[in-house]
Amino acid sequence: SNLYWHFVAGSVSPHSNESGKVEEPMGFRSLSWMIALAALMVVGCNEPRFMGRTMGSWIVDLGSDDDYSRRAACEAISTAGPAGAPAVPAMAKLLDDVNDGVQTWAVKGLVAVGPAAIPELEKVLAEDQIPNVRLYAASALVQIDSTHAIGRDALYAAFTGTGNAKIARDAGHIIIKQKGALVDLLLRGLNDNYEPIRVESARLLGKIGTPAAIAVEPMIKLIQDDKQPSQLRRNLVASLAAVATKEKAAPVFQALVDNEEGDGNVTSMAGDMLRYIGERKAVSGYEVDPNSPEAQAAALEAEANALDAAADKK
Repeated sequence: SNLYWHFVAGSVSPHSNESGKVEEPMGFRSLSWMIALAALMVVGCNEPRFMGRTMGSWIVDLGSDDDYSRRAACEAISTAGPAGAPAVPAMAKLLDDVNDGVQTWAVKGLVAVGPAAIPELEKVLAEDQIPNVRLYAASALVQIDSTHAIGRDALYAAFTGTGNAKIARDAGHIIIKQKGALVDLLLRGLNDNYEPIRVESARLLGKIGTPAAIAVEPMIKLIQDDKQPSQLRRNLVASLAAVATKEKAAPVFQALVDNEEGDGNVTSMAGDMLRYIGERKAVSGYEVDPNSPEAQAAALEAEANALDAAADKK
């Protein structure tokens, strides 16, 4: 006889069709599906969410063709901190994205992940020769660990590279944003063979301000060496006003002003900086007219250095 089962309370029974083949009743399949769905819901409920979505869904968006979706994914992952580690390989690829905003947020996301991102960033530097990609990878590395040797060397190479002025400027900006942790890179720059790099290193020390205090003695030594290029010494004088204490800087500036045989351009800057730090209202001798464009430019530069340094402390 044809086999059949029937439903009873709390159970599901199979039945046979006309050919005698046993079939699962629809109730059994439905119950299995509901159990599986419930299990998935439990897992999904337990998975952490960042900006309203799971990490897995954000990782999928890192490969989207839509620029905004990739950027939004990087931004969301940056809020996850170390929990964003599963996204590191996909996010590292975005350092070579066609969209600058995506690249910037990829750096932020990798920095937020922290040390777990270091091996992938090292891999980028080992394999990629595109300057801006290397700069992004180096930037992330030194923000995660300012002592990371490979990251520091790559950043310095970007800063001193002469083939791309924008890359060099961006690298310098990264250096000053580290609040003194990378001052030694600028000290290296002061001794570079290429004069424009020395001059720019001197200027950026002033942008860092007092966190660059370890550079004070080397700066003073170069300032007092009248064989050094005039523009280098001028930049160092302006930066010293922002980096050193008044007690340390004032005697250096005064000695320059009192030296009648010194470089007039350096002497005038020293006089301007004496006024700037409040040591004198007027200095007889070689400083320029305080109302002249040169004096005003020097004062604005010193003020900008002070403001930049104050902002970086926040």
